[in-house]
This record gives sequence, C-alpha cells and structure tokens, in this order.
Amino acid sequence: MKKIRESKEIYDHIKIPGELRQIVDNTLNEQVGKVNSGINKFKDNLVVHIFKYTITAAAVLIICFTVALNTNEVFAKGLDNIPVINSLAKVLTIRSFKNVNDNQSISVKVPGVELNQGDKSGLVGQDKEKQEKTEQFVTDINKEIEQIVNEYVAGAEKSIEEYKQAFIQTGGTEEEWKQKDISIKVDYDVKYQADDYLSLVLTADESWCSAYGKKYFYNLNLKENTQVSLKDILGEDYILVSNESILSQMKKRVQENTDYIYWSIAGNGSSDIEGFTSVDENTNFYINEKGNPVICFDKYEIAPGFMGVQEFEIIK
Repeated sequence: MKKIRESKEIYDHIKIPGELRQIVDNTLNEQVGKVNSGINKFKDNLVVHIFKYTITAAAVLIICFTVALNTNEVFAKGLDNIPVINSLAKVLTIRSFKNVNDNQSISVKVPGVELNQGDKSGLVGQDKEKQEKTEQFVTDINKEIEQIVNEYVAGAEKSIEEYKQAFIQTGGTEEEWKQKDISIKVDYDVKYQADDYLSLVLTADESWCSAYGKKYFYNLNLKENTQVSLKDILGEDYILVSNESILSQMKKRVQENTDYIYWSIAGNGSSDIEGFTSVDENTNFYINEKGNPVICFDKYEIAPGFMGVQEFEIIK
C-alpha cells in the first residue's frame, strides 16, 4: 500500500508540458469538428463510442509520455533535438534562391534564428527587459548572418568574373569557359539545439577554388545572450584540456593512416611548416549532439589539403 500511495503522489505531481497539452487540445478539437460534421441520426451511438475512445487514448498517451519524460533520463535526452519540447529557439531558412546562367550556378540558403512562439511570452522566466534583450540579440545575429551571406556571394561573383577575364586574356575561349562547371553554394547545419543553447555552422563554398571555402560558427546561449566559448564549456583549463586531446587524436590518426600528416606535430610533415600550436579564445568550434565542443581547423591550416577540414571532439 505504501508503494501505491507513493506512486500516486508522484503521478499527482507530474506536470504535463504546456506545449504537449496545447497539441493534444488542438488535435481533440479538430476531431470534434470532424465528428460533428459527419454525424447523423443513424450513427449516434457508434460515433460517440469512437470519440470517447479517442479521448481516452489521447489522455493515456499524455500520461505515458509525461511519466517517461520525468522518470527516464535516456528518454528525456533523446528529446533534446525536438524544439517543441525544450528548445528556446529554432533555426529556419528565411531566404533561399538558386540562379543558373551559362556555366555558373549559385545556390543559397540563409538561416535565421527564431524564438519559439510558445516561449516568447515567458522566455523561461525572464522579465520583460531580459526578453527584449534576448529578442534583440537574436535580431543582431540574424542581421550578421544576412550580411555575411550577401557579402560572400557578391565577392564570389566578382572573383569568378575576374577569373573569367584572366582565362580569356590568357588564350581561353568563350566556348571553353562555358564548359567549366562553376558553382557557389551557401548552406547551414544545426549541430546542437536544446534548452537555451544553439550551435549553428554556416558554410560557403566555391567549386572552382576550394581554398575559398569558409565556415562561420555560432554557438549561442540564448538565456545569457552571449556567444558560448570553449572556456564556458571546458572550464578554466580549456587550453590545456583541448591541446592534450588534439595532440593525442593527431597521433592516433597518423598511426591508423600512414598517409596522414600534421605539420610539425605528427607524421612525416615538414618541421619548417607551422601547424597546430594551441587553441585560444578565437578557435573555431561547434557543439555536437552530445554537448561536447568539436574544434575545427580549415583545410590547409594544420595539414595538407587532401586531408580536408580537420575536426577534434573534446570530451568534457
């Protein structure tokens, strides 16, 4: 009996997430409309029976889901990437376009951070002033991303035009130029999205010159309205922790693949070429699905180009 009473107390104190309650209410209202529109005097009893069954099933679903969410850690962590459950913001494609002419293709997706409508009124307990600051912080981030994309595309188009002129002036023909496959692509990837944190990577590439590829990293704490740093995640010793982990991973990769080279660090690379030395406050990284920082180095930055972009997950 004691266990039963304790279980009942736990059940009575279970809080159903507001978002879930709203979703179920909307669904039930929709079903009510469908039932009312289709009901007739010959099927009254059958429709009422089905409707009662629907309500009961929905109620049981809410209870089971809520109990699992509050009592099962693995289940709860598995929901981290579902914005409706616990994410303060989401990332949307606010503008996209694709232009194709001659041999040139431009494909662009511009991301934008948007606060979830269900949370904007409360913003996890923030007062009005803090809400306004959060909204302004998001607005500033979106403006910066928009500016980066616009400037990158304009600069890429200018570079390609200069490349074309040089090609023609050195003996190339218009027909030969048209045979080239030149593209500009801007896209993004949401790496982590849960609670107050959002990690987004904006990528811009040009197929005709891979060295021009660029990545922009946004690791946001929307509760504090700040960009998250390695120090925030790894603590005061973030430099030591990161450096030791990166060097260890480099050595392991070289052992597993003898073609790999990290300049001045591991492999058969030249000691005259400066490679990795240390992370600092400006080192690029994103947050992965585990909540760990992944430090990123551009192509050619610490290794030959054939190795591409190099990433190192730092386990907290």
